[in-house]
Amino acid sequence: MRGRAFAPGGISLCNAMITGNGATVAIDKGVEVEVMLESGRNEISAEATDQSTADTTLVETCVSRTLASRGHELGGIVRTHADLPPSVGLKTSSATANAAILATLAALGTDADIDRSELAHLGVEIARDVGVTITGALDDAMASMLGGLVLSDNRRDRILDHRELDAAVAVVIPGQGDPSASVDVASLQRFEAAGEVAFDAICEGHYELGMVMNGLIVSTALSLDGRAIVEGLAHLDGVTVSGTGPSVACIGTEQTVQAVADVWDDLGRVIQTRTQHRGASIS
Repeated sequence: MRGRAFAPGGISLCNAMITGNGATVAIDKGVEVEVMLESGRNEISAEATDQSTADTTLVETCVSRTLASRGHELGGIVRTHADLPPSVGLKTSSATANAAILATLAALGTDADIDRSELAHLGVEIARDVGVTITGALDDAMASMLGGLVLSDNRRDRILDHRELDAAVAVVIPGQGDPSASVDVASLQRFEAAGEVAFDAICEGHYELGMVMNGLIVSTALSLDGRAIVEGLAHLDGVTVSGTGPSVACIGTEQTVQAVADVWDDLGRVIQTRTQHRGASIS
């Protein structure tokens, strides 16, 4: 029994660690997971390839818990392939969880009638249990599963809005990242009042204003290098730190985003893509 699924990563417009409310938009790059189940095996064994994280606990747990939720006791092999690096703020944990859950259902042949929101909540629960997230990253998980822009109350596990946001995207990764669960959340929460203003701006459709405020909050609270933000703002307004960094992302037209990508080229690895509205899919 074999199943394969893809789930997109994303970028933060507003980091949920600041106030509990977050906003994430899916992008057209992410993680593919292939699940091969065998009735004679008792364990799930994962193999990470390319840029996928070497820590396979999350993907193995997602497959195991999905099998258990459908009443199956099977083992097998799971392979992951990512075109985004892990632990840099591009929502690869959420994408991995979503893709693993969907691929498992596809392998079982039970993917015809599924509630994607329910599956994203399962991924959030597992991510908390294995310790790869602090807030649960509901905005990240739902954006990856459903596509588009998701605004959420992560303290109450509640979706506040789901919208389309069509834009070109560029991301610069100026250095190595750390897992989100290792971040000093208290430093971010000291900026709660400003974070509420940033989130409210995004809710009202003022995406660029909210992004800039979020970027300044996160870079200041976590002592990140602000050069990418400053250089990006010379060409467009929608620039921010994605997640807890080190990735810095921008959204805009093809022309403005290309101009930012050009000036970011000296700061680190640059990824150019677009926002994505299809969400996760079974191959």
